[in-house]
Amino acid sequence: MDDLISHIIKITAGGLVKDIKNILKDYYEKSTEVSRENLVEMLEHILYELSFMKETAVLSAKANFNLKVRSIKDDVFLFIRQYFDNFSSYDLQVHLLFPPELKKIICFFPGDMAVLLANILDNARKAHARNLYVLANEASISFIDDGAGFNFDLYPTKYHFKRGVSTTASGAGLGLHHCQLVASRIGAKLTLSNDSTYGGAKISLVFAQ
Repeated sequence: MDDLISHIIKITAGGLVKDIKNILKDYYEKSTEVSRENLVEMLEHILYELSFMKETAVLSAKANFNLKVRSIKDDVFLFIRQYFDNFSSYDLQVHLLFPPELKKIICFFPGDMAVLLANILDNARKAHARNLYVLANEASISFIDDGAGFNFDLYPTKYHFKRGVSTTASGAGLGLHHCQLVASRIGAKLTLSNDSTYGGAKISLVFAQ
């Protein structure tokens, strides 16, 4: 496991060092062409890669997947099940409401999926949810909490995906944006709604057919 974590740190940190050097080089040589937006995008990239590194390191003790490669072709439902089977929290209970035999073989990034799941858990906690229900079929998987839900009257759906916009005081406004990024990488669509059965927010991954 120590070798795996060292590998993750080496690969991720190496990429970050290269990216930071490139933007600093551009800034030093032609500072007027490096905008504030360029710097913000770099900070967002660094934040995501650090989240990826953190979640992959945590994941190394939980899931039986090859984490030394960026992308794998495997059962993403099994990955999610293993992630939540090893999840424990005093304030949030996770209920897996889909059969163990249900499979979905796709290409995905284990570290990216861990970032997505961590963000969903974080959103549920911020909404003061006590339970998170996970439902799936061959076409999609949904994460439904019993918290406050989305206020679509005040904030339209696109607003929730906007970078830097948070509906909570403690949020950085990147959680759902990162989830949308992960969804696009696996060829899925991320949808938001409120669930009438459990009363909270519903975040769904709809897979391409």
